[in-house]
Amino acid sequence: MQQTVDTISLASKFLNDLMANPQLYNGNGGNIEVDEMLLACAKAITDAGLISASKAVAGATNVLIHTADGVLKQSNSHEELIVASNEVAASTAQLVAASRVKANFVSQAQDNLEIASSNVSKACKSLVVKVEGLLIRKDEEGEKEKENIDLTKLTPYEGKTLEMEQQVKILKLENSILAARKRLAEIRKQEYKTPETVFD
Repeated sequence: MQQTVDTISLASKFLNDLMANPQLYNGNGGNIEVDEMLLACAKAITDAGLISASKAVAGATNVLIHTADGVLKQSNSHEELIVASNEVAASTAQLVAASRVKANFVSQAQDNLEIASSNVSKACKSLVVKVEGLLIRKDEEGEKEKENIDLTKLTPYEGKTLEMEQQVKILKLENSILAARKRLAEIRKQEYKTPETVFD
């Protein structure tokens, strides 16, 4: 992605220089009007990318706020909060990448955006670590409750039943993961087809 940003920036700088000083063109049979149209198209594309990235940050932040509220009200899960936090970090990184194309070579606003993005990323990582810690603690407490069953006192039938229940649980979880990954791939494929409507 950085290579794409650099290439577009270089092409944009070249065309801007050319528009400012047409003598650089050296009359190699090209058409300055065509180059101007190409530059205008490139600017429109980068503007659209910047707007889309900004909308994605706003939408992801909105989802994070609602999810955090839902976790407090126990209507959302901790895992949903982790996903929402990761989405904020990812969309912020995309905004920074999109803004690099538009920013001047040395830009205080771009530097401020980069610093803010870094802070957002750190805050999101910190939130994820804390939530994962809570989940681990919750799982450990649940396991301790299950460990209260004295496995040595189970009959062979009860032991086999318990083993089969665990195998069924594992199989259901694996199938659920596969289905969720497939659904996620379908959602992402659709997002690439209609990127502008994601957070409108």
